[in-house]
Amino acid sequence: GVVAIGVIAGAITIGNKLTNSPKVATATSNEMMVPSLTVTRIPPTQTEIPPTPTQNPPTPTQKLTIGSTQISAKDGMVLMYVPAGEFLMNSPDDLQDYTAYLDAFWVDQTEVTNEMFQKCIAAGVCNNGKPNNYEEKADRKPFYTFSPESKNYPAGIVTRIQAVQYCKWVGRSLPTNEQWEKAARGTDGRRYPWGNVFNCTNGNFDDETQLDKEMVAGAINCDGFPNSSPVGSYPQGKSPYDALDMAGNLWEWVTDSGTKSGILRGGSYTRAEAWPWTTYRYRYPEDWAMPITGFRCVLWDKN
Repeated sequence: GVVAIGVIAGAITIGNKLTNSPKVATATSNEMMVPSLTVTRIPPTQTEIPPTPTQNPPTPTQKLTIGSTQISAKDGMVLMYVPAGEFLMNSPDDLQDYTAYLDAFWVDQTEVTNEMFQKCIAAGVCNNGKPNNYEEKADRKPFYTFSPESKNYPAGIVTRIQAVQYCKWVGRSLPTNEQWEKAARGTDGRRYPWGNVFNCTNGNFDDETQLDKEMVAGAINCDGFPNSSPVGSYPQGKSPYDALDMAGNLWEWVTDSGTKSGILRGGSYTRAEAWPWTTYRYRYPEDWAMPITGFRCVLWDKN
């Protein structure tokens, strides 16, 4: 009996020790022991996607400079670029220069031709009526007529009103006094488009005695034409911006906000060499015309 009690007491003692010891998971006969797993988090691999190359890189904007050109889709006129900036402008009394400024613009390289002007008449835009000063004489046409053999000659017998109509029709405008003078004179205040010394071979001037007794300095028939000449016949007389015929051939209409009458610039194939000065202004009624009144247009640069 003593031995049995000791065994039981020993069992109790052992039981208490097990009770106070850390618990250990014990699998029953119906369960499997599953080992514990340590989970290590692996960050997702970032795949670098290279930037998609531009297939057609943008074409850099062409820098406009003196000599840059564009062609009018309406009438085929070549336009020359005149950069923005200051220039010398002559006073209305032709006594002194002052500094003026203009934004960039484009100027017709030549005077508008007969062929170009005829298209405006055919379109019903340009008035083909007789100028108010015209009398029906045998030596003067009562209204504008077109002949194919003169298609490359400058359009003459044009009033300022008709010139404005044409320039508007082609999406341009008649030059202001300032625009015309800068295009012809440049920025250095020259007397003629090519410089300060007159040369009768640089344009179509009064070098004959068939129409009147006046004659410019130089030989008779120096320019080769007794009357008007095809536009662009004298490239050596170009202006600083490569505009042609800005001295001689036909007078050119301009817009002047300070007067109701029209103003003509550039001289013609008649009269002396003082008339084609880049500063000379000739006032004339806007609804009058002569065989020696023509024009060119301009376009403000929108860049």
